[in-house]
Amino acid sequence: FLSLHRRGKTSRMPRFMAGSSYHKNPIVQAFLKNNERCEDLVPGKVRETSVNEPLVNWRSIDGDVALQAIRESRGSAHHVSDRRMMTLSKLLRDKEGLHVLPASTAGLASLLAWHAQAPLPGDRYVAILTGRKQ
Repeated sequence: FLSLHRRGKTSRMPRFMAGSSYHKNPIVQAFLKNNERCEDLVPGKVRETSVNEPLVNWRSIDGDVALQAIRESRGSAHHVSDRRMMTLSKLLRDKEGLHVLPASTAGLASLLAWHAQAPLPGDRYVAILTGRKQ
């Protein structure tokens, strides 16, 4: 996105949102704790479920870059429950016919949580969702 902006392909930088399971992602943890850098989590305390498995890890290789992007874009990060991800996945399937992985709704859940705290202005919003074959 920075490259596109620098080359004049987009007029502005998007705000980056991050979402992940509660206390299972170094980027979200660092943002919420206002840490300067990502810190590794205790591997034994990170519990995977069938829903959150794509999101969780005790270490984030490029976490500091992601953390910087969130902050510089005036974005945000939020914890998201497995239940919320499952609900959003089902809603997208039922209302839009999209078969998305529940974990891929974490960013959308984060955006919705941010909107709930302070309504977002009318604009364009993009959530990247990943799917699966049916």
